[in-house]
Amino acid sequence: VKLPPDSVDSLLTRLDDTGTVRSINQSAQDVTDQLVDLDVRIANARQSVDNVRTFMERTEDLTELISLERELTARQTEFERLVAQQRNLTDRVALSTITIELTPPPPAISEPAADKGIADAFRDGWTAFTSFLFVIGYVLAATAPFLVPGLLVAFLIWWWQRRQKASQQPLTTPPTVHQPVSETNDHEKV
Repeated sequence: VKLPPDSVDSLLTRLDDTGTVRSINQSAQDVTDQLVDLDVRIANARQSVDNVRTFMERTEDLTELISLERELTARQTEFERLVAQQRNLTDRVALSTITIELTPPPPAISEPAADKGIADAFRDGWTAFTSFLFVIGYVLAATAPFLVPGLLVAFLIWWWQRRQKASQQPLTTPPTVHQPVSETNDHEKV
């Protein structure tokens, strides 16, 4: 958490209301000398960039102009690096950084349940049974959009396989028709 230094105490007070504060470590670093040093170095770098630009405006020699452009790029890069350093240091001074680690409280220990009677057992059983029926209904409802196309595909596969088996069976010769044999004796025909 980054916040202004004068808000640190109020944050720590509010943390006490939120939970248990186990430890607090505070440290401070005096960066006044670094800021003063950066201010001086930035002023010198700015003046150096301005000087090179002035020389570039006055020169008429192409070789000297190219050399001055290289020098201007190097000095401007150094100037921008120093300005970024100063901005970073100013941000560190303007805002304090606080690291907060939150841990959940340990789970509450519940008391053991009292002995249940037969009515509670029936109630628990009924609850389990209705939950089971609900789950089955839910699964059927969720799979219904897939069942209809699945059954259609299964029927088509069964029908196709049945036709394939029927077309693969060899043709059998039709059964011969037998004429009934008469039971008359040849002696009686005379």
